[in-house]
Amino acid sequence: MTLSLPPEFRLAAACAMWPPSDRRTEAISAAIAGPFDWSRFLRVAARHRVIGLVHDGLTRRETGRQATALVRENLVMASEALRLQSLFNEANLPVIFLKGTSLASLAFGNLALCGSQDIDLLVPYETRKPTPSTAA
Repeated sequence: MTLSLPPEFRLAAACAMWPPSDRRTEAISAAIAGPFDWSRFLRVAARHRVIGLVHDGLTRRETGRQATALVRENLVMASEALRLQSLFNEANLPVIFLKGTSLASLAFGNLALCGSQDIDLLVPYETRKPTPSTAA
């Protein structure tokens, strides 16, 4: 059984292939070869938060504006993550940042290629003695 995916989704998936390669370029060309709904494609790319990868894959004006906004948002997120890291360090509490800008930096070496909506962090669970206000 052959799975038939809409060309807009196939193009988003092709643009998300990493690292850039001839295979990626061919997949992008194949996905855009037939009938194509550009506005639907932009909705698919935004929904799957791959606007930065789409911009890298296509370098089109329509995605350039959104990719610029993504970079700005990611820089704000990275700055806030650094501020939080500093606060955790001052409190001598270990913390690990997950997904989002941390992943973008590690996986792609570039904050412009994927986005996030929040900052996910992990702190160790610590057993504490119940305080009078929490004791049942």
